[in-house]
Formats: sequence, structure tokens, C-alpha cells
Amino acid sequence: MIKNATTNRWHRWRAVIAAFFVLYIPHSVLAADTTSSPFAGTTVRLASLDWPPYTGENLRGQGSSAIISRQAFAVSNIGMTTVFYPWRRVLDSLHSDESLIGYYPEYKSADLEKQFYFSDSIGNSALGFVSLAGSAFDWTVPDDLKKWRIGVVAGYVNEPVFDRMMKNGDLKTLAANDDVTLLRLLHAKRIDAAVMDEQVLHYWIRTMPEFSAVSQEFVFHPHLLGTKTLHVVFRKTEQGRQLRDLFNYGLQNQGSNLISAQQERLLSQ
Repeated sequence: MIKNATTNRWHRWRAVIAAFFVLYIPHSVLAADTTSSPFAGTTVRLASLDWPPYTGENLRGQGSSAIISRQAFAVSNIGMTTVFYPWRRVLDSLHSDESLIGYYPEYKSADLEKQFYFSDSIGNSALGFVSLAGSAFDWTVPDDLKKWRIGVVAGYVNEPVFDRMMKNGDLKTLAANDDVTLLRLLHAKRIDAAVMDEQVLHYWIRTMPEFSAVSQEFVFHPHLLGTKTLHVVFRKTEQGRQLRDLFNYGLQNQGSNLISAQQERLLSQ
């Protein structure tokens, strides 16, 4: 009986030791690999745009997406700097400046996934329509949008069905350079609604006097185009793939709590 009990205890301890190696050693090895990678101690450069509160050169920490991205890289001892451009120049900058490894934040799209490596999600974006209070604008299904004049930001990825309808000429759209211009067009009643992220709308009507003075005139439609995930986009090269993997490792290790904290901060503003 004593021999059997001893044998049983040994089997239990052997199972515990095996579980330890399965659960913990791979993570330790990977952590060692990331700190000894050829990118450890280097600083990567990414392009972005002023899209507050997610990104902005003059925002605290350069915005919530920048804070999350910087922390994810830091897990692998990689620094990050951001170069800010108008949106139309962000993609062009990747062709003209080889020192840029990618850009952020971006919505996923089938076309872009053919050209770039996408990181795991760094946050969410409630994408929908802003219109004027008291206006007749309403929609339930995409075909309902055909009768309205809709403002979009030129070059933005929106939602697949909406973008396809826009590309096919099924929608009456007016393209602007940025969200601020869309709000001005909307207030001037040159469009019936504008495609916009809900937090971007709240930021501009809270911080720009011309909009905050008439903030009650803007309403965000409760029926969303979709809740989109935000991503860092990397060049489709071997270096880009390695940096994407290191970035994702950083997100997995501390990004979830950081993302939740940043999302809560946006919602509380």
C-alpha cells in the first residue's frame, strides 16, 4: 500500500511538472526570442493620420490607438514613432518612404489584406451615420440609402456592402478630405448624412467651438453600418511579417487589458 501510494504521488507530481512545461515554458521561450530578436532595441516608424480620439499628433499619447500600439511593441523592446499625414498621403508615404514599416489604424478589407499584413485588433470602431436632428434621414437596409446624399471621406474603407454600392454608382455620395469637412457639409445641408465613427463625431463636437455651439443639431443614427475592428497594417515583406508577429505577441501579453482601458476611456469622454 505504501509503495502504491508513493507511486501514485510520483505520477501526480509528474503530471504537474509536465503541465508546467506545457503551459509556461513556451511563453518563456517566446519571450526570450522576442527580446533577442534583430528588432530588439530598435525603433520602428509608422504612418498615421489625425483621426481623434484614436490618433492625432497633438493628442495625449498621440491617441488611444498609438498608446496601445506603442505598448505592444514595447513588450519586445521595440520603440515606435509615428509620422502624421493627411489621409490621402498615408498610403502614398509607404511608397515614397521605405523607412516606414506600415500605418494605422485601419479597418480590414479583402483588397487591403492582399497588399498588407494585418495585426490583431487594437480596438473597435462604431461606424454609422451622423445626420441633423429633425431631418428625415433613416435607414434599415442598404437599399434605403439610395435616396440620400451621403458624405464620405475620400479613400476610407467603410463597410463592404456600402463600399460596393458606392463603387457601382448605386449611391449618391460626396467625398471630402476629412471628417471635419463632412460635418461642415452636413450643417450646411449639402448632404443628408455622413459616414463617421461615433467617437470621432463626439470628439469634434466636444472640442471644436463651431460644432460644440450647435452640438444638439448632430445625431448619430442608432442603426450602425457595423462595429469595425482597428488594426496596424504592415508591409507584406518578411520584415513586415516578423514585426506583425512580434506586435501580436505584445498584444496577447498585455494588450487586452490596455485595449479595454483605452476603450473605456473613450466611452467615458
